[in-house]
Amino acid sequence: MDYDDIVDERPEISFPNEVTIAEILLPTPERIMKIDTLEGREEEYSYYLGTLEYTIATYYYFQDKKLTDAKVIKILKHLRSNLDKTHDFFEDALELELFENLVNVIFDEPISTHEFLLLIDYILISIDNRSWIPDTRAYLKWVCYFFGVNSPEDDLKHENMIKKLAKKCNVPDDMVPSLLVRSGIDDDEEEDEIDPYEQLSPEDKVRFKEFFSLTDEKRINYLLENSPQEFDLFAAYILELELKDEINALKSLAKRFSKKFGNEYRLYSNIADIVYCCQPNISKIYLDKALNALEKTEDLSEDEKIEVREELKNNIKACDKIYEALNGT
Repeated sequence: MDYDDIVDERPEISFPNEVTIAEILLPTPERIMKIDTLEGREEEYSYYLGTLEYTIATYYYFQDKKLTDAKVIKILKHLRSNLDKTHDFFEDALELELFENLVNVIFDEPISTHEFLLLIDYILISIDNRSWIPDTRAYLKWVCYFFGVNSPEDDLKHENMIKKLAKKCNVPDDMVPSLLVRSGIDDDEEEDEIDPYEQLSPEDKVRFKEFFSLTDEKRINYLLENSPQEFDLFAAYILELELKDEINALKSLAKRFSKKFGNEYRLYSNIADIVYCCQPNISKIYLDKALNALEKTEDLSEDEKIEVREELKNNIKACDKIYEALNGT
């Protein structure tokens, strides 16, 4: 932004933790007060929006997969209401990361208080715009997809979920690509072919390619012999079956695994996680199995069991919401 007409009287940052966001924001000139939304101005404010959303995406994906859209909304509103507070006031880990990153970018490229509030409002609206998706992490999963934070496997899961939900909700076909826009990709340019193994180590690339070159029967036999230590291959394979709508094959695979490995709650939970958006009733069956298996496992402490149990029950509730959304009930 051009602020040549504003005298910069902000304090020097020697110790970022001791300043407040309010102190480093510029006064709002009259011409800026006329702006009531950042919609259509995304490129102009991409430095700030990118910092906010990339921080949220990486925190969720790499540090706290239990984070929800509702929690992000609460954090953003709390941050917005406490611009006069220093670093030490904030206790939530994500909120602290957002504070630190915002202090750095705002001091680097100053904006006014009004613009800052519009930034927060823009992201809150972005979260609300995904409320049609029956998922407590709809925004979080989208923002990870948008910034390319996901693994190739999670990207496929997201794309499949959006396409199937769009079809169920009668979203016009020509609107679906706009739901799958990614950062840095020009809509007018054709995307390069994506290597699904590009984020894997060289050794894992060889392992995955060799596995998927096998016939289905040989894949299953290999997994039965080499699981659970190669559970990543199992997860990738059941994702492929779901993408191809081979649900009966997926059920058969799960049954064979459960016979060999007994009631392993991770097995059921993993299958449920992959199919829950498009096959919520099937997902719910496996979540129930996971709950029953969890009670018998000796691998977790009681505190850990309580945590996993709560997450499984929340996922069951999410399945009910998804089923209602897909069936109009």
